[in-house]
Amino acid sequence: METNAHLALELKTMQAVSRVWGVDFVKLPEYDRLDFGLVRKGGIAAFAEIKCRSFEIGRYKTSLLHLHKMMYARQVAFETGLPTFLIVRWIDCIGYVNFNVDFETTIGGRRDRGIERDFGLMAEIPIEKFTIVEKINEPF
Repeated sequence: METNAHLALELKTMQAVSRVWGVDFVKLPEYDRLDFGLVRKGGIAAFAEIKCRSFEIGRYKTSLLHLHKMMYARQVAFETGLPTFLIVRWIDCIGYVNFNVDFETTIGGRRDRGIERDFGLMAEIPIEKFTIVEKINEPF
């Protein structure tokens, strides 16, 4: 479940991305399972999932994402013919990859919060696959 603080950080991230990409954005309802629709010239141009991390981009060699999220985003791209992007905000930059990126499937995640959904089948995306959108001087 998204908190108000998390949503505010997602919106701040999308504002930066929308400036660079020249798109508007619409927050999608939770049941849509992706965070934003990207709009250009009045129509949906793409979809995005946002992840906000509390560490620098170089801390790990890969970025973890639940495999079911990867599969869903790819299915949306297939069914709509529109690109889907994973946009990650680290404390030092914002980067993105298209969900059609190559990844490795693993079992992992985190268990420190006691939230069952934090652990399971994961897609590990190599950090070098990300394109940097913007450097961040003041992370939060």
